Amino acid sequence: MSITDYPKDLICTNTIRQDPWILPAMEAIAYAVEIINKNPSLLPNVSLGFVIVDYCRSSNIALSQTLSFLPVASSKNKFTLNNTINSSISVKQTRPLSKFTTTIPPTFLSSSTPSFKPIPHYDVVGVLGPQASTSTVYMSSLLSVARLPMISYMATGDELSNKYNHPYLLRLVPPDKHQVQGMLTFIADNGWTYISVVHGDTTYGDTAFERIKVLAPKFDICLATSHRVGSNTDFDSVIKNLLSHETARVVILFAETDPILNLLAASHRAGAKGHFIWIGSDSLSDKIISRGKYIEELYGTFTFMYYSKPVPAFEKYFKELRPNSTTNPWFKPFWQMLAQCSFSNNTCWSQTSIDNFQKISIPPSISLIIDSVFTFAYGIHNLLSDLCPSLAGHDARLCVNGNTLLNYMLNYSFNGFTSKISFDKNGDLIGKYFIRQMLYENESGAKENTRGKLVETQVGCYEVKDGSISYRGPLISWDHLKFMSPVFNLSESGQRKKRPESVCSHPCNPDQYMIQRELRCCWECGSCRANEKLVKKRTACEKCPQFTWPDPESNLTRCIPIPPSYPCIYDTMSAVEICLAGLCTIFLCCMAALYVRFREHSVIKAASRELSAIQMMAIFWAYITVILLQIMPTNTVCGIIYFLFCLSFTCLYSPLIVKAIRIYRIFLQGSRCNKNMRCISPQSQLLIAGLLITVQMLVSAGMFLVHRPSAHLSQPVELEKFVELHCDFTMSSLISFLAISLLQVPLLPDNFKESRFVSMCASTTLIIWLAVVPAYYTASLKHTRTLLLSLALLLNHTVALIFLFVPKVFAIYYVDYETESISKLYVSQLKKKVSFPDVCNRVMPTSTKALPF
Repeated sequence: MSITDYPKDLICTNTIRQDPWILPAMEAIAYAVEIINKNPSLLPNVSLGFVIVDYCRSSNIALSQTLSFLPVASSKNKFTLNNTINSSISVKQTRPLSKFTTTIPPTFLSSSTPSFKPIPHYDVVGVLGPQASTSTVYMSSLLSVARLPMISYMATGDELSNKYNHPYLLRLVPPDKHQVQGMLTFIADNGWTYISVVHGDTTYGDTAFERIKVLAPKFDICLATSHRVGSNTDFDSVIKNLLSHETARVVILFAETDPILNLLAASHRAGAKGHFIWIGSDSLSDKIISRGKYIEELYGTFTFMYYSKPVPAFEKYFKELRPNSTTNPWFKPFWQMLAQCSFSNNTCWSQTSIDNFQKISIPPSISLIIDSVFTFAYGIHNLLSDLCPSLAGHDARLCVNGNTLLNYMLNYSFNGFTSKISFDKNGDLIGKYFIRQMLYENESGAKENTRGKLVETQVGCYEVKDGSISYRGPLISWDHLKFMSPVFNLSESGQRKKRPESVCSHPCNPDQYMIQRELRCCWECGSCRANEKLVKKRTACEKCPQFTWPDPESNLTRCIPIPPSYPCIYDTMSAVEICLAGLCTIFLCCMAALYVRFREHSVIKAASRELSAIQMMAIFWAYITVILLQIMPTNTVCGIIYFLFCLSFTCLYSPLIVKAIRIYRIFLQGSRCNKNMRCISPQSQLLIAGLLITVQMLVSAGMFLVHRPSAHLSQPVELEKFVELHCDFTMSSLISFLAISLLQVPLLPDNFKESRFVSMCASTTLIIWLAVVPAYYTASLKHTRTLLLSLALLLNHTVALIFLFVPKVFAIYYVDYETESISKLYVSQLKKKVSFPDVCNRVMPTSTKALPF
């Protein structure tokens, strides 16, 4: 056990360490031996003894002290069981309960001729190891050669789990690998991904740091910087480097107490109070607060401490101790140090109770020391009960050997003062860790478990068995920190209302990709284009296929179809056009009804009732087409629209051309002769109109087969989330053909009653399409084109309805015979001015230009 301060020239000094837990730790061994020897059911015929040696915080001294426990080489130098007062097993009636013994390390008599005092020998069955892992490694290696079991109650180094190098070592604490895993779990649970590490230049610190480097990537944690510190380290430079990584606020401290205090001193000088989130290992817990230094820097520090429990019975036992009631040779030096007095001057007796010394504290880890002693006791008890039940006293010592005792201890479990004591195959205790935070006592509300202004308040517990953390007790406090970064709500935990950040880079926005830097936790963000999705784990962008768009619900990692836009009956313009088409249809029905009523009227008969019926049907089909253009396009709907569109124009203008040619032929023939004309009967007119309609429909059918109309998607702007669904069909050239044919209409005689109305219809039709076609092809949206096409179709056929049919109805109702007489008088006057052959008495046309076909 390390009792005095660091040695000087391999010589332990007389300066007692000012760690308040050392004296209770020594007395805990004596207390455990005492209650074992008083227990009649445990080792009934044997008493335990013990010896404590000081290794004064030096691994070399610890190794030299271990030589006292090795078996002697010959019987000449060997202490017998009968004459040594430090035998580890004796008869209860003749042996004292305990014996504190100091040992003197090798001492040089002169600088020129070294001479050593003889090393004392202690016949022991086992050794209770030191606190430090580094010293434990040296001692365990040496004791393993002698096959002497060793139990450590504080050494946590991972290398001690190696049974090849340390086959005779057991320990009542979990190895550091579990502590490291617990720290990283706690860090990841708080969303911290960018941390720094300060570790000692010992096996304890180096092994832990290697473990952190291996496990951190598994928790998506990156190391900003790391420092290996010792007694000669420039701690100001260390703090300066830690501060240079400003966003890495979490710092793991895996070193002994003294280097950490030097680091806190440098932090105080740098004015870094409240910047770092310190997370310390078990070397800080239960120890560093009691030093009473840099309390403000320690405020808010988290520590991990292997599980232990207070032992109220021992606390009562310890408080009753007095300098003259114990055989502990270090008790009086501790008393003198604490009371600042001297027994030689009789100035120390004014203090009547050790409980008055505020620098003395009993850490919960005392339970581990007591359980270590009981592990030896139960192992010896079971060994003697199985192998040598009849032996007692000193004779029982001959039955105990290191290899057999080790197996009994390793394979036995019991309920100790800490918890259930059981070992795994590596001789390590399967335990758990307390997660504590150093808070002011009045802030945490916790019971005082360490002296001073700060107390270590339990905020959680890490279970080694399943790697989980359960948060307990009061809320974690962040009030001591300077919030140089945003504060976020914790999810699910419910134990804390807020937390600081310790990250290298903030998450990119959903529409951004990560440009990875050297560390996996550090990146820059770049923006994808609007129509690109994130690929390769959000590190690159890829263009979505046409008519698709990145899905926000999948954080832009996949593309989904864009809902198409198409004409709908609920749209304002579509609804207006449908209403207009409905009104025009009603008007058409009225015209058709009047035509049926006055079908025998000369005006109706002269207009060719059959061809007029075809034209009215064409106008009706046009209105139906207007309505169909306002519904969702499908392949079937587009095909129907295509044929109705072509049919409506063909059936409207083919009869009109047939009528115009018929009238033109009648007037032309009348100027030449009086012979009867062919192909002017209603049946002939229907046949000619039918032929024209058939030819056009065959052309349309051929175009339908070559370029089948279908519902087609289009995306006008690639970077806009807008897709249109429209009918894709080729416009027929019949309209142009019919428009050119209608240019012949003005060649009809001026005195032909329908000439001006047909001319106006043709002219208006040309004007409509000359206006609509440029607008149609310059419109960027297909929806706009559909509305223009519907409007043009509606206007075109409504104009035809007005100019070709309304005048005839008007004539039926309002043109009388007087008007007819005036017309005849005008014709007779015209005959006087113009000479005609006797065989012909018909009105000549104003022009005798030949027909174009």
